[in-house]
Amino acid sequence: MALFSVLACLAPPAAGLGVAAALALTRESPVRRRLGAALSVLGAVLGALGIGSLPVSFRGYPAAALVTAAFAALLAGFFLFGESLRLSPALCQLAAGLLAAALVGSVFLFAPLLRQAEESGRPLGEISHGVTRALEVNPLMVLGYSVLGRDLLRTPGFYPLGLGSYPFALPRWERTAAGYAVAGFLFFAAGLAARAVREVLRPRRRPAGGTS
Repeated sequence: MALFSVLACLAPPAAGLGVAAALALTRESPVRRRLGAALSVLGAVLGALGIGSLPVSFRGYPAAALVTAAFAALLAGFFLFGESLRLSPALCQLAAGLLAAALVGSVFLFAPLLRQAEESGRPLGEISHGVTRALEVNPLMVLGYSVLGRDLLRTPGFYPLGLGSYPFALPRWERTAAGYAVAGFLFFAAGLAARAVREVLRPRRRPAGGTS
């Protein structure tokens, strides 16, 4: 179980950043090759996760795999959106890495804001809602609570943040995986729309020898 827990926590960022790197390396390649490279990276991560789940008879593997795949889809859509804005592959990778870091570190980002909200007299219900949202967007927290069955905010590593002292709703992996997938699709669709608009606004070349 310990090996699977470690691999489950590492799988989403590893798959997401790996897929972004695969897309960056194949930027000038046909769509089929880019898709194959991205799926190969995702398959390798899910395969390693599956091997780690063997000692626990694959319990928890489907949920962890779906969260991992959805997180990878989110970063892939975000990368392709940046690409549609004509950002360089390096900048697209950097943006995808910053997004992954923000999601994985959401509890660290939210903790000072929520403590400041409490000091300013904000209602407890509103603060508790903020804690819940910080957990729901974080793949590590989602897997910890809804798959691994651990109360992470009240462990020695996270308790100093103070978020465990507020009431909060336990995150559900189904909700988070769906949110990642929808966000990834929206980024991808926005990228297609940006490309279409740019194509429409592109100046048309006059045929050679045409009349003025």
